[in-house]
Amino acid sequence: MKLICLKGESLNTIVYRGYAKASDLARISEPDVFDQTANPEGTQRDLKPWHAREAHAYADGAVERQTKYRIWPEILLNARDPSVVVTSKPDSNNLVKIKVLTEKIIKKNGVDPQISRVDGNHRLFYAAGYSDKTRKTKLKPLDVFVPFAMTIGLPRKEEAALFGDINSNAVKMNTSHLDHLRYRIVGEETIKKEELPLWIAEDLASDSESPFFDSVFLGGKRTPGKIYLISLDTLKVGVQTLLRESQELVKSEIPFDLKSKAIKNFWRAIKNTFLNEWNKPKTNMLLSYFAYLALSKLGAIVIDRSIRKVNPTIDEMQAQLLGVKNNINWAKDGTFKGFGGKGGADRAFEEMEKWLPLEYKLEEALKKLRES
Repeated sequence: MKLICLKGESLNTIVYRGYAKASDLARISEPDVFDQTANPEGTQRDLKPWHAREAHAYADGAVERQTKYRIWPEILLNARDPSVVVTSKPDSNNLVKIKVLTEKIIKKNGVDPQISRVDGNHRLFYAAGYSDKTRKTKLKPLDVFVPFAMTIGLPRKEEAALFGDINSNAVKMNTSHLDHLRYRIVGEETIKKEELPLWIAEDLASDSESPFFDSVFLGGKRTPGKIYLISLDTLKVGVQTLLRESQELVKSEIPFDLKSKAIKNFWRAIKNTFLNEWNKPKTNMLLSYFAYLALSKLGAIVIDRSIRKVNPTIDEMQAQLLGVKNNINWAKDGTFKGFGGKGGADRAFEEMEKWLPLEYKLEEALKKLRES
């Protein structure tokens, strides 16, 4: 396949721009789909088939519109494997012929493709045509010309960063996916210093001693049949809330890893205290959004008190949660029936806080004050 392109720079990146049939671009490229189990180094978010079908219908002119003209923005590809493309020398107008060696391209089912789709996967997904005999669905190849840009030989890390740059402000982009990409790209040491809640959330998701281990949705493709307790974005928001409310964990002399361990101990105490609810998350409200935020806020008090008692252990935190255990019904028609959102989180926190044990007995303190 031959492509006529204009070689130039986009900011500080060499880019080859041109026009080609959407069907041809689809045939030579694939997405690199992030799957935290099967393809943890992937970049692309999980495909929404309905969105891909809408893109095909729009390009095919099968959508009723009041106006005539249709247009697609530029599709961005990266030839990760430079051996599958041959470029000529630029002429006086900087035009370049790119020969794509289609015989060398091996389809890899969305895992580390030779030519990856940095931006435009939904537009290209059905562009080569699609047929499903069981559902009697057939989409014809899109042999219409569309603009594209190609980079050659960009490392996967650079490509992932560009994907994040392009999609960071996109409507409905999965925030967990962008957070996890940023964590991978920037590196945990930098994230630890610049965005501690995200670093702790990633630690809670990846540490085998954490109750959230291997059960946090990081974005991308969901593993069929797998139960995710929480998304990375929600986990991060809860950590952020806990750190903001805590009077002890804010202290700079506490190392980052021990701040994370204190939070981990709290959630292990929560799991131990409410084990039945934790193991059956769909049957109760323990880890619903409002309850998770309320428990995060409660965690700041429990952790602070355990530190002040010089006993920030799981056992001590469980002891503090005993009153909550005995007086809160997490069933969907229980204590917090009808609660939701941040308002519900505030109300649920107030209800749980009153069941925490007193940190000290005021009468005894006053008595000693009188005697001093």
